[in-house]
Amino acid sequence: MACKTQEERDSFKRSHIASLDFKEGDLVCGVYRVKVRQENKVEFDIQMKTLDYVNGRLAISCQENGDMIIFRSETVMWRKADESRKMPLERPVLRWMHETAAMWLVDSGVRYLMDLET
Repeated sequence: MACKTQEERDSFKRSHIASLDFKEGDLVCGVYRVKVRQENKVEFDIQMKTLDYVNGRLAISCQENGDMIIFRSETVMWRKADESRKMPLERPVLRWMHETAAMWLVDSGVRYLMDLET
């Protein structure tokens, strides 16, 4: 993805992401703009300039349930009914890359949380 603005380029920096309060309007990784912010939930508008025919939302939340915390990640993407171009995850290579990255995130997140346990 080619980042054209300074805001887009800066949105990938670790220091930028670490400094965010994830308020409405904040941009993360050039694609995710905070649309809704609640106490335990952030909803992002997915803005892909190179795939302007695709729209989407990503919602991330957490909820306490007794002595557990439940994390949720929900993604919805859509296009107009008369659009013939494929969605990103309808392409085999992109779907494989997405699934591989998702599994790595889950695995590395679990390992991190297990290391916190003392």
